[in-house]
Amino acid sequence: MIKNIKEDIIKVSYQMFKERGYDNVTIMDICHELNISKPTFYTYIKSKDELLTLFYKDIENEMSKRILEIISQDNYWKQILCAFQIILSHSQEFGHDLYSQLFITNLKENKGTFQFQEGITNLMSTLFDKAQKSNQIHNSKDPKELYLACAHLAFGYGIIWCLEDGKDELLKNFENGLIQVLDVDPKYL
Repeated sequence: MIKNIKEDIIKVSYQMFKERGYDNVTIMDICHELNISKPTFYTYIKSKDELLTLFYKDIENEMSKRILEIISQDNYWKQILCAFQIILSHSQEFGHDLYSQLFITNLKENKGTFQFQEGITNLMSTLFDKAQKSNQIHNSKDPKELYLACAHLAFGYGIIWCLEDGKDELLKNFENGLIQVLDVDPKYL
């Protein structure tokens, strides 16, 4: 029962944020929608900002669910691209308003939202290493460091996407940047 209340709060608030915008939804609005009291809300969720981090934390679970999609690609470069597309698609689904608020929340107080998860880092480092060894990417830097640099590149493109109110092509722009940074062999594109 307890888990259901927390999940309901997360689900309903996420929907309300998407429909009305983050700044236009109060904790009282969420409580009213769920027919719960503020103390009940605060029993499960510390703050409105915490809701944002909870929405975004499930990326590793999403990657795990979609691992077959990643490894089914016919080359390592495409596997790398597919993994980043999963992450960035999650950000797009979040929407530029909520993704902007997530950055703002973490700038005010680092919630750890953008820390690199070990499982994803290990998977991606392995893919980068294999892509290098097969000459699909020509950037020969350390695979883990290269992945981390590309992940930061993704955050940068995400910020630009937010600044443009979601109007630019996040996935396409990031892919073009990734091709340049990794020096992808044209025959694998």
